[in-house]
Amino acid sequence: SSNPGLRVLPGFVRPDEAAEVEACARDALDRFGATHVSRAHRKFFEDQMAHLGPDAPEVNMLRVTGRFEAAGQPLAPWGYGDAFD
Repeated sequence: SSNPGLRVLPGFVRPDEAAEVEACARDALDRFGATHVSRAHRKFFEDQMAHLGPDAPEVNMLRVTGRFEAAGQPLAPWGYGDAFD
């Protein structure tokens, strides 16, 4: 997808800085991202966007966290809570 899920206020960072933030976010998603969309939810979302045809966006809900949430999830090395580094 062309949208890594970043939300940056216009003018908060320079365009070259935004590109660097996007690259870092994509790297974190590639290394530590875990999906939060079950098969049932994926089907539901795809059905909801079916009217968009081939222009429908890919269902994408990746999350990066250092908090354990599910078996098999890649944990980000910075930790969570009192262990946050």
